[in-house]
Amino acid sequence: MLLTRKSIWVALLLVAAMPLTASAFGVGDVTIKIANATDPDQIVIQLQNTLEMWVANDARLAGITIGIEIDWGAITIVWEDVLTQSTIAPDAPGADGLPDVVAHNRATGPTAGGSCWDLGGLGRSDRSMDGAGLDSLLLGGAAITLGLTAGPSELTYSLNFDVLTGLGTDPDVCVRPIFFGWGGTWTFDDIDSYNPDFNGEPTGSMIDPQGSVCFNVMELDCLLPVFTSTPPATLSHNHCIDYDFQFEADASNDPPADPVVFSGDALPGGAFHAAAPGACLIEQFNVTATNACSSAVAYAFEIVWTNNDPVITDCPASIGKVKVG
Repeated sequence: MLLTRKSIWVALLLVAAMPLTASAFGVGDVTIKIANATDPDQIVIQLQNTLEMWVANDARLAGITIGIEIDWGAITIVWEDVLTQSTIAPDAPGADGLPDVVAHNRATGPTAGGSCWDLGGLGRSDRSMDGAGLDSLLLGGAAITLGLTAGPSELTYSLNFDVLTGLGTDPDVCVRPIFFGWGGTWTFDDIDSYNPDFNGEPTGSMIDPQGSVCFNVMELDCLLPVFTSTPPATLSHNHCIDYDFQFEADASNDPPADPVVFSGDALPGGAFHAAAPGACLIEQFNVTATNACSSAVAYAFEIVWTNNDPVITDCPASIGKVKVG
């Protein structure tokens, strides 16, 4: 269960009461990664991105406090409310004003909130999480019987975000471990407390952790999608028979800007249907294909409804049915 800023201190103070002397045996790491649909480890402006925390620990952890600071540089982002899959305004990403943090793998557990921390679940606190300038977030948890079991580096927590504004002059976004004050040391606790590594490098201290990892911000070279299946620009069809067609398109780009969504006179998946008018006339139609980086291309065509004889397209003799069209 994700706690509010008021209740996070219950878990964090339990961890803070642990000694500040580094364990001689504890080995752990927090690695920050960026994920998206096309170009992992780079932030892509046109796509939803995910900030991932990968955790490794050589023994069961009874408590953690992990504080990170994110320098957004020249971009502005909005955190994503992943519980409802809807984008919400900065400063109010969750009921407590903090972005939702999703637990994965060993961080999940049988508690009511699905957490491995049985003393109140995963706690969160912040100094600022408005998606501009410097954001800082503190995660903490404590356990009596559960906790984070030992394991190699794997996805443990994630937060989704979308980029609102563009590159500017400094395209890099950098993340570093920080000290949040009493109750917010950079700490893993197994038997003793120790400072885990950050992205594979020693941090040196629980109260002054060192380290940084930076990610490039890129904008897709958003090429137009390409129709790969269309009807003729002008087609003749019997006015007593409905006309159906399945549009298809390639998203283009390298990597592809999937998926393609159709609009206009076709359904989002590309299905097109024109009801037979029962009279001789000409109708115009337009279908637009749009890829994931918002490039769009339109295709216009017309149907000339005639009283020409229908064309038999399927005549299974065994069942005595005839399909025309």
